[in-house]
Amino acid sequence: MAQFRVYRNPRSSKRDVPFLLDVQSDFVKTPSRVVVPLVREDKYGPVYGKLNPVFVVDKIAVVASISDLAAIPSSELKEVVADLSSRHSELVASLDFLFSGF
Repeated sequence: MAQFRVYRNPRSSKRDVPFLLDVQSDFVKTPSRVVVPLVREDKYGPVYGKLNPVFVVDKIAVVASISDLAAIPSSELKEVVADLSSRHSELVASLDFLFSGF
């Protein structure tokens, strides 16, 4: 598994949250991964600047719901649909903002 890969959401929430973004460091090997729900932009509501980056994944505009971090079993993350590692700085800044307010 690799940090900042986007996976198709296998859960029942997939209608509004089609993808999950893996944000866990590759150095941390656990049976679960920390993910950020990528919510359809038209279902999300107001975007809070630095906290909620917007992406287009598989032709769908999505908002990273950073404040809704969750851990799910690695075994559920099967279908990689994108790699957002090129947006590393923006994603780390969003996570920093969640935890530190800066």
